[in-house]
Amino acid sequence: MEEKTFVATYYRHIPESFLPTYPGILIGAELAGVALSAFLIGMLPVVCITITLGFIFYLRKIPKETGNPPGLTRSKDALILFQSLWQLLVIVLLVIFFQFPVYLTVLFIILPSIFIDRFKWDELKQMFYSAFEPKLIISTIVIMIFKDLIIESKVITIMPEIFNKLPLPSFLIYVLIIFFGSLVSGQQAINVVVLPMAFAVESGEGIPLFILLMTCGYCAMQLSPTHICLAIIADYFKVSMGSLVKKTLPIILVLLFIVCLYYLLLRLFI
Repeated sequence: MEEKTFVATYYRHIPESFLPTYPGILIGAELAGVALSAFLIGMLPVVCITITLGFIFYLRKIPKETGNPPGLTRSKDALILFQSLWQLLVIVLLVIFFQFPVYLTVLFIILPSIFIDRFKWDELKQMFYSAFEPKLIISTIVIMIFKDLIIESKVITIMPEIFNKLPLPSFLIYVLIIFFGSLVSGQQAINVVVLPMAFAVESGEGIPLFILLMTCGYCAMQLSPTHICLAIIADYFKVSMGSLVKKTLPIILVLLFIVCLYYLLLRLFI
């Protein structure tokens, strides 16, 4: 069950590392002054590596025989996949190429989806009610209070001072600050503190540094107690947060090491 919980949360969160439909990406790009389109392209190798690591560590161990009937044909399976993903594809295109605000883009997609996917009124009511589930709301409030307590304790402002004293290359110092800052306070909170400083000091870094720091923040959020999704999925599968973190930590450390090498490689060519 622990492996099942890990796979469910790990693959569900990969889009949050690069898609411009998430506030963290949009805010980070604005703070760093980088183009979303360049970031999206630069993140493609990282996304492929992330997917591959999940397969190597856990997914390949899952039995191929699921007990479900196989698909009809590859073309029909591809059509079903497109029908499931077309909303996401349209959102990405509108945000990147037409600079639509995310909230307008999502609203633009939700309304036609109701008719295209033929949702019934009972289904819409159920989705609306589930969005305001008491346990979800209470968990979110408690986690946000915890995050605010961490911020008010000045931990994220003290961190840069501590790590700057270490005899490390500047990019590794930023990696440590972003990773541990995201771990205790959430990625958006630490981004607001660190990204303007990082890109003011390292003015020539651009996309390579932004990819590195955003991926570090993403990695930390897969272990962070401030990440509401982890608490929800651990409760759903009836496993402890500790066991989920234990399964996640090795793959996150490998991903961090690889993305640091990727950063150094990008610096040679960009």
